[in-house]
Amino acid sequence: MRRTAGFTLIELLVAIVVTGVVALLVYGVIGVALDTQARVTERRTALQREVAFRAVLTEALRSMRQAEPSEPDIFVLEESEGGGRPRDRLSFVTAGGTPPLTADADWRVTLEVTDVGLALAAVPEGLAAPPVVLAVLDGVTGLDVEVLAPGRLPPRAPGAFASLPGAPGLVSFVLWDEAGVAGPALVVAPRVGGNP
Repeated sequence: MRRTAGFTLIELLVAIVVTGVVALLVYGVIGVALDTQARVTERRTALQREVAFRAVLTEALRSMRQAEPSEPDIFVLEESEGGGRPRDRLSFVTAGGTPPLTADADWRVTLEVTDVGLALAAVPEGLAAPPVVLAVLDGVTGLDVEVLAPGRLPPRAPGAFASLPGAPGLVSFVLWDEAGVAGPALVVAPRVGGNP
């Protein structure tokens, strides 16, 4: 008997099964690649937010100034604990200079941990309807602010306010997340004067 050119049914079934397996493998690899790309993009965005937040905080501290002669203390720190984490609150006045804290006004800056993360709120002083600049660093559950030198703050009871008439020499900011200390401390050398 003579065989005609073509494929048998079994050969076609094997080719379909092999093609299906290859397609499933490619689909799985593409799914993993897209998942990885989404996680990398999300992490990169979070890191960019953190870098921008730290830059705004650093620049604000480097442009500290005394707001009013009636307010001699320009650096006010309240230390407290919440849920086993330090939840310090810092308030100071800055001349701004870099966006979003522009140099056209003095800004009262408050740094504290909220339910959504570490919040930096800034309100320009002397304006009738002041806009509020708010930057939030997600996932931060604790903030430990420590004055390193000179002008180290005296020991006091938790929740008590401490203030300095001038800028501290060095200030350390340690951020906490659900797992504990989140990354290295941010150490800033504030200076008083800012932009005129």
